Amino acid sequence: MYPNANDTPMSYSNTMLRLKKSSIRVTDIASQYWCEKQMELSSIHGWPFTKAMKAGKEIHAQLQEKAFDHVAAKPLTFADSFYKIALEDILCIKRLNETGMCREFRIYGSINGYKIAGSIDQMELDGGKIRIIEHKTVQKRNSLDEVSTRPHRVQALVYKKLLDDIINREYTFANFSASYGVDRLFMSEEFMKELEKSGGQRKEMTNTYAWKKMFEEAAALKGTSEDITVRYLDKATGEVIENLEVRYSKEETDRYITNAMKYWNGQREAMPVTESENWKCNSCRFFGKECKVWWKDGT
Repeated sequence: MYPNANDTPMSYSNTMLRLKKSSIRVTDIASQYWCEKQMELSSIHGWPFTKAMKAGKEIHAQLQEKAFDHVAAKPLTFADSFYKIALEDILCIKRLNETGMCREFRIYGSINGYKIAGSIDQMELDGGKIRIIEHKTVQKRNSLDEVSTRPHRVQALVYKKLLDDIINREYTFANFSASYGVDRLFMSEEFMKELEKSGGQRKEMTNTYAWKKMFEEAAALKGTSEDITVRYLDKATGEVIENLEVRYSKEETDRYITNAMKYWNGQREAMPVTESENWKCNSCRFFGKECKVWWKDGT
């Protein structure tokens, strides 16, 4: 079983150092359930931005514009960008409370003491509880079987776990601040002047103020629904193809996380797909090059 959310390791594992990662993305954990070896090689070598990825990003951007409040001021430094995320999360919670729906809520947490980060595509109030909705763009002809939807299921379950940790105050501003050194992130003068033009108050322009407020408002939310939706959209048109309804199970989520963390903790090497799923290799850029697990020639 993995430790509590507020546990902090003395140092990151060799795996984190080798991949030059300071935090684990929720999408990293989800990708482990497609092909862990591919996830690792993507972190090392990168992954080209394909036409399919561009189409998916455009669909997500179109959805975001309908229910997301942008902060207009342009960040110049990391501290500026971090503050902007806090403000947009605060606006996201405000929109959720006022309209019953918001999109692109950036979320942070901790598992095994590792920093975890991600972005929840959509949150809706459902009977007073927050329903998490994830959007996935796919080719309309693609089969949505258990194997292909498993990473999306994992991603949605981990998002609910992270949001629950904040609402239940198991992961607090104090934990977040200690991990990210929030009190040491000073914003640029130019960025603050831009914020003032939009009505911002100089006394509120610190990362400590903004993130503390964000965690307070997130913790005040009434809780999450046990029902989660993964919504599949046609990559060409954006129309809904199918909804995958996921019922939250703590035991299932714990099982997925515990297995995934064995890799990050350095307890095992990255695992390739099983032989029954080696059809995935046909669309992998590393197949037969950096990865030759199922390379028939063995060369």
